[in-house]
Order: sequence, then C-alpha cells, then structure tokens
Amino acid sequence: YQELQERTAEVGVVNAELQTLIDTANAPIFAIDEKLEVTVWNRKISELTSIAQDTVKGRTISSLLNPLFAGEHSSSKSGETAAGAAPGAEMGAGDGGAVCSGAGSSSVAIAVTEVLEQALKGERCTCFDLELRSRVHGRPIQLQVSVEPKRDSDGRIVGAVCVGEDVAVRRR
Repeated sequence: YQELQERTAEVGVVNAELQTLIDTANAPIFAIDEKLEVTVWNRKISELTSIAQDTVKGRTISSLLNPLFAGEHSSSKSGETAAGAAPGAEMGAGDGGAVCSGAGSSSVAIAVTEVLEQALKGERCTCFDLELRSRVHGRPIQLQVSVEPKRDSDGRIVGAVCVGEDVAVRRR
C-alpha cells in the first residue's frame, strides 16, 4: 500500500513537471481529445492568439475557428500536400482573440479538422502551416505546426498534440 502511494506521488510530481514544461515552453502548444475539445492551451499560444487559457479548455477547436480569412494554408506529410488541405485553411478564434486570413471558414474548419482527425486515427502531420492575426496587436502570426497522436498508458489514441513554431520570428 505504501509503495502504491509513493508511486502515485511520483507520477504526480512528473505530471506537474511536464505541465510546467508545456506551459512555459517558448513554442505554441495545444492538445485536443477525441471529441476535438481543447485539453491543453499553453501560455505561448495564449500569448500569440490573445485567447486566455482558462477560456478554451473544453471548447471544440472548430469553435475557435474564425470565419474571417485572407491567407494561405498548406498541410504536408513528408513535403507532400495532404489530402483535404484547402487554400485558406488557417486557425483563429471567434472570441475576439485572433482572426485568421484565408479563402473561407468552411474550408478552414474542414482542413484543420481533417488534420486533427487523421491524428486521432494514428497519423502524424509534420508540417501544417497556419496564419493567425492577433486582433489585439493586428500583426500576422505565421506558425508551422506538427500534429501527433496522443496515447494513453495502454497505447490507445485519446487525442492529438499540436506543437508549433512561430516561423515569422525565424525569418526576422
């Protein structure tokens, strides 16, 4: 019994350390569950989108997509365009935080959802380009996002983790 308590405490410490690493990473990170509901929204993605962390958890990723688009989207696996990728597919928020640019919200919602649904089927996407525009700052935010399936301790897929890089910073 005491050994079980000690192991449980160890797992709690490791989980807290991982949560701190995710939250303080200088990369935008978010995760979704099987219902495409946000489970993780780190400080950096919150900072870039101006969407507070405490307002997104439990919301579907599609509820964060903004219908105002005017940019370009591409998704690729090993350098090829993924099936279902549509021009203008970019991610944003409909709650005043960020707006996106693109051809149309339905193609954006479909493309982003398709990439996430593919991750829920076990496929990874190593290069998904997103362009955000912060409503607060008005500046464009260009991200390159990798999407990986998230698995539980039994190896079952329970969601997807998205880790991005602000490519505009790299180009400066």
